[in-house]
Amino acid sequence: MHQNQFIAAIFILFLANAVAGLPFRRGHHRHGGHHRHGGHHRFHHRRPTMPSSTSSISPATPVVKIPFTAPIPTIPRIPVPPLATPQTSVTEPEEPPPPSLFDGIIGKISKHANTFGWDPMKAIKACDPNSDLLKCLRKLEFLVAHNWVRLQFKLPLFTWDEKLESAAKQTAMQHYDDCKMVHSDFPYGENIFWAQQLHWTPSDAVYYWYNESSWYNLASLQCSAPVGKDCGHFTQVVWKDSVRLGCALQQCRDPTKGMLIFCEYDPPGNFDNENPLDNNNAKYNNQN
Repeated sequence: MHQNQFIAAIFILFLANAVAGLPFRRGHHRHGGHHRHGGHHRFHHRRPTMPSSTSSISPATPVVKIPFTAPIPTIPRIPVPPLATPQTSVTEPEEPPPPSLFDGIIGKISKHANTFGWDPMKAIKACDPNSDLLKCLRKLEFLVAHNWVRLQFKLPLFTWDEKLESAAKQTAMQHYDDCKMVHSDFPYGENIFWAQQLHWTPSDAVYYWYNESSWYNLASLQCSAPVGKDCGHFTQVVWKDSVRLGCALQQCRDPTKGMLIFCEYDPPGNFDNENPLDNNNAKYNNQN
């Protein structure tokens, strides 16, 4: 085959491929790779561009058709499949994040919740299917934790009071911006819990209030808590005269400031020189 004939044949094949929509070669170009925050990344196919000049092929050179012993096979047109999103795996973070608030309420539960026997799957049965499930389970977790402590001292169990819950929510929202532990002016007993992380649960707060019992002497009614700590949260939880409970859990506007828990108790407790396990209200009423 003469040189001009060979060049002409190559040019004919090049044009046939271009018309059929097939590149001489194509490669996969990955944008990025695996990202910690997940997401699928689309592959792009690069199509070769046509030559900018055909100066190497002389237009004046005649194309001489040379008979072949076998016909040139017809190049079939193969449709180019649409670009597909590859199913790439997502790289997990090196350390798992702390459990979310939602996990602490109906999914994974803290060791403190286990201490109180909090079983969210059983508690779900007590919730109205048409109600806010998260709100219902949060309320029940507060009750289960508080009443477990009450049972340790053979005290009457708390009942949930929506009026007290509303007061707790109102107080929590007043500190939505500043995220400060400031007692309200409501005529109830009140416990406040603050945490800088957002994964704390009702069980966690009640556990730390209950843990103050290690500093409180029921015989002398004295608290030996270290500086910056006190026993008042514990004594309010076990105050025998307090029989109604309402709580609220509120994340602060700035998530870096944390979250607040307010619990309201009625009748209020924590009166000076009174044993929290006694019927102090009855004694007081009899004296008057």
